Amino acid sequence: MKGYWLRSGFFTLLERGTSLLFGVGTFALLARSLEKEAYGTWMLYLSVYSFVEVARIGLIKNPLIRSAHEKGQSFAVVQSTALAINLLTGLVVAVLLYLGRFAIAAMWGAPELAGLFEVYAYGFVLFSVYSHLDFIQAANMNFRGPSLAIICEKMLFFAGAVYVFFNSDSFPVVRLAYFHIASVGLGILISLIWGFRYMRLLRRPQKPVALDLLGYGRYTLGTNLGAILLRNIDTWMIGWLLNPAAVATYNVAMRVANLFETPTQALAQVLFPKAIQDIKKEGVPAFKRLYEKSVALLLIPTIPFTIIVLIFAGPIVELLAGKGYSGSAEVLMVTMLFGLLIPFNKQLGILMDAIGHARTNMLFVFRNALVNTVLNLVLIYQYGVMGAAVATLLTFVISLFVEQRYARKNYGVEFLNIFREMRGWVVHLKGRLLTRDG
Repeated sequence: MKGYWLRSGFFTLLERGTSLLFGVGTFALLARSLEKEAYGTWMLYLSVYSFVEVARIGLIKNPLIRSAHEKGQSFAVVQSTALAINLLTGLVVAVLLYLGRFAIAAMWGAPELAGLFEVYAYGFVLFSVYSHLDFIQAANMNFRGPSLAIICEKMLFFAGAVYVFFNSDSFPVVRLAYFHIASVGLGILISLIWGFRYMRLLRRPQKPVALDLLGYGRYTLGTNLGAILLRNIDTWMIGWLLNPAAVATYNVAMRVANLFETPTQALAQVLFPKAIQDIKKEGVPAFKRLYEKSVALLLIPTIPFTIIVLIFAGPIVELLAGKGYSGSAEVLMVTMLFGLLIPFNKQLGILMDAIGHARTNMLFVFRNALVNTVLNLVLIYQYGVMGAAVATLLTFVISLFVEQRYARKNYGVEFLNIFREMRGWVVHLKGRLLTRDG
């Protein structure tokens, strides 16, 4: 099993690592090029875009992967039906954002958001097709195509950020949305090269298949919506209660903290298909093993990264975003602690979906989102931007205690075993390195 994760994770880790480099460059250039209000507006747009894409994964990707491994299912019919659902939901979201663009912009005090959402509505078909190509390749446990596509997408958008850096005096933020659509178009072309062999779109979508996908997807959709609310409610409430400039200050800290979540994101992408297979064969014992090993693997790089950033928070913020964001350093020291807690939460959710407990996972996530909303509402009023960071940290701490108790009771998970597994991973990885050197 260690071999599977290391092999399958190579391309996703390559993609995440390359995206990390381009992401750092893009972030540094835009933070220096745009006014705080404009940068905060762009971050609000990206948070809504991420919300839609994560919802799409929950509604379509996870059910598609699950159906691909069900006996008696025609993958051609499944993916044709999934694409139809993808396009239809994409159209609904695009129309809602287009019609509500001025109201949302007014709520957040960011008038340029209206133009950004208008451009998003124009590109909804591209976003739907791009995600579909990713989904069908993931269902076939092929991560090379999506990884290369995302690398090219990030590379082109980075080139756009370079252009903005040298033309910032006359650059309206709405043009970033056009750069975004162009980069997605390049990603589609690359993904088609690798994913075309998996496309089976000659079959008509079927209602029973759609009901099956949506029946499972409603819970994973709910889980993902709750998760993205948990991750974005602080940003949205800062925009609502404060202003876009405060969003920029907070988001700089969050962006730096998110840079160190690359291992979590890479492993999460390859764990779900593997979990589906193992849990079908072994049941609950596979859950315990997969959870303890995956969390242990994630903590190995996360712990030293967190310590380094806590020590050098000020210089890191100044290096990446410039002196104008020096106030983000204190916030970063809190947001970096999220990374130590997220693996426990995220891996539990992935495996609960895989074992068929998607409804319970959805309820957990919505409970966490509700707790986070209440804490943010109270603490942002009291402490401003720092209050948002503390509120989210408290939410993760509360969920850790509650969900570890649940995991122990229902799946036999032993919290201390995770740290024993860390030692096992270190020995395993050290052995591979020594063997290669020899």
